[in-house]
Amino acid sequence: MADFFGAISLTGGAAGALDAINGADLSDKDGAVVITPTEIYHYTLDADSGAAEDPPRVIAPDTNPGDKRWLLRRDSAGAVFDGSRGANQSIPQSTWTKITFTAENFDDDGVFNLADSKFIASTAGKYAFSFTASMETTTSVRVLMALYKNGVEIFRGADGASTSGGYWTESAFAILSLAQNDYIELYIYHAASAAKNCTYADLCGFKVSN
Repeated sequence: MADFFGAISLTGGAAGALDAINGADLSDKDGAVVITPTEIYHYTLDADSGAAEDPPRVIAPDTNPGDKRWLLRRDSAGAVFDGSRGANQSIPQSTWTKITFTAENFDDDGVFNLADSKFIASTAGKYAFSFTASMETTTSVRVLMALYKNGVEIFRGADGASTSGGYWTESAFAILSLAQNDYIELYIYHAASAAKNCTYADLCGFKVSN
């Protein structure tokens, strides 16, 4: 039978911290709730995870951790995030280029890494993504937009021609099945004869089911 633990902080190793619980006392599927002054976190112990520590998503015991990791739990409406870019990003011609986001509009569960401009699945399941991009153009050119999983294209959300002397703007939606620690990035491509500016981009999503 799984045990249940309580804590008042996530890390630091002091009494009351989740990572202060000795790994030797933990078993697979143990549960924990951490109540801090500002947040309430729910965790499940994965005895053979071995994932790199990444609070609050992944927390390792300070003592006798082995491969045991506390994994932040999600429900069917969890892992909600939104990242956007409002400033120009130069996109070279005929090259798939990752959008680098400049704002983390919300990310209550800590699943969007703004520094690396990527979403990281903390648990396996089905995730819904909505994404948008705009590009300025002076002639009618082919523009494409796609989601990449673990560095490889997995879903092409737009493939069309821009209008001459205006802006290309497209939005798309995808539901993807992801394993734990799979990551998603937004890429854009154009076939103009010189670099063009991506003037706006947004990537948001949430977990649909396990």
